Amino acid sequence: MEASATAASDRDRECLAALGRKQQLIRDLVRGVVHGHFHGLYLYGRSGVGKSYSVVHELEALEAHFKLLNSHLTGRGLYDVLQRFPDAVILVEDAEEVLRDKAAVGLLRSCLWAQPARGGGPRERWVGWSTHRRQTGFYFTGSVVMTANVPIDDLPQLAAVKSRICHHQFEVSDAEVRAWMRREAGAGYEARGRRLDPDGCREVAEYVIQRSAGGPQPLDLRLLYHGYECRLQWEEGDSGVHWRDRIDCQVRGRPAEFREAVDVGPRAARKRRELQVAADIAARTPDRGERLRLWREATDNKSEQTLYRRLAQLAAGVEAGDGGIDGRD
Repeated sequence: MEASATAASDRDRECLAALGRKQQLIRDLVRGVVHGHFHGLYLYGRSGVGKSYSVVHELEALEAHFKLLNSHLTGRGLYDVLQRFPDAVILVEDAEEVLRDKAAVGLLRSCLWAQPARGGGPRERWVGWSTHRRQTGFYFTGSVVMTANVPIDDLPQLAAVKSRICHHQFEVSDAEVRAWMRREAGAGYEARGRRLDPDGCREVAEYVIQRSAGGPQPLDLRLLYHGYECRLQWEEGDSGVHWRDRIDCQVRGRPAEFREAVDVGPRAARKRRELQVAADIAARTPDRGERLRLWREATDNKSEQTLYRRLAQLAAGVEAGDGGIDGRD
């Protein structure tokens, strides 16, 4: 057993080293864009492996002036952003949609290449927008970074754009994602004042890894964070379905056969105690800050959200002495 664990640890270290080199390349590419060596970057790869996170983290580390765009974006919308921020790094997440817009592709061809400026200044690119009624334009000195799940080669209309920018695939193996998950789990997890300790995170990580093997989708860091939230919700008594079964549903993409028995006794008792504590605090003081202080002292630093959820339950008529038959809210 010990030899097997050591071998697994050695494999994880090798995978993390390989992943680190890939992430360093992304940092170098982003730095090259920020420092003016390149006009743009198209970064693609499978979802849930940290493409956007890596880019944003490096932009923030460099204190770069950047504007993040995602969700719905038209060609005209892109033009307006470029005009408003002509010297910024424009980061377009999930770029596939905007790249289906012919006007957007035309804009990108205009703003992503220029001859070197005389005197060593920034390379200016004229970007125009013309209609039958009006013509406008401006000089763009910034850059564009796009993240996507497919290569430019899958979008023929972008052939002329590919030659103007850096085009790179962030290719991550399942073994590297497994090692990454285990490393992340070792740091614990905290969100909105709630915390899952490293042991709990490791248990979730190993379960996600186990249940994803041979599944319909590759390993995804989002599955890990989803698992953390399922575990926290279950531990707080807010879920009548075990966190493992919740992960199974997410991994398989369909309802699972529930296998985990839910021990409602301790969770129902904890909920009853929290309701009683919330009722006592509400009777003692109306001050929000003091209520939170007393709550955290009495509940081992539980979140403010949990306090006000319990207060809302009291207002809705849930008695402090009744945790519910199955321990659910």
